Amino acid sequence: MLQECGGRHQLNYYVDEKSFLKRPKSPKGVIELDECEQVDVGLTSQRLEHMFDIKTPARVFYLAADTDEEMNVWVAKVCGACGLKGAQEDDEEAGERGREIWKVH
Repeated sequence: MLQECGGRHQLNYYVDEKSFLKRPKSPKGVIELDECEQVDVGLTSQRLEHMFDIKTPARVFYLAADTDEEMNVWVAKVCGACGLKGAQEDDEEAGERGREIWKVH
């Protein structure tokens, strides 16, 4: 759940949707979006699709959506809260698909 609290932007995260519906005031953790340095889109995993990450100085958070469209909505909201701007990565590390990188400019 994305929220603004005292001028700060936070993203509460839960194990799954069932956990959120059962106890919305008890997240597994909180991502302080004001500390976000970068968001990477187009990540791949053997188990999950539609992945992106949120990088802070302390930690990298990996998130997955149900569809690419849902992932793009989340990324736009997170990047809007963080003040990040996007760029396409074209180097070899990006892989065949290319990876979208959002950074503080």
